[in-house]
Amino acid sequence: MDTLQKGIITLGIILILASGLFLPWNYTFNTKGNSEVTKPAGYHLAMDPPEPERNHPYYGVEVDTERFWAQSFVIIIFFGGLAYISGKRTEE
Repeated sequence: MDTLQKGIITLGIILILASGLFLPWNYTFNTKGNSEVTKPAGYHLAMDPPEPERNHPYYGVEVDTERFWAQSFVIIIFFGGLAYISGKRTEE
């Protein structure tokens, strides 16, 4: 693995860590017996989640785990592919 590949992998790891600090959040609304309704609340620090839309037990916030894992997967595939391609070019 050459210096360029190490730099690409390092940048990918930094982005994964940053995405773990700034998580995607959802506002939630859930009443007893009804299905939960969610809508995006944006990105916020993991230690400082957004406030619920209203101060009521039915309202809340949660991490959007699907969006988090999707963006992590894209980062891994993109930077892994970039490192692989850069390694092929240096071999030629």
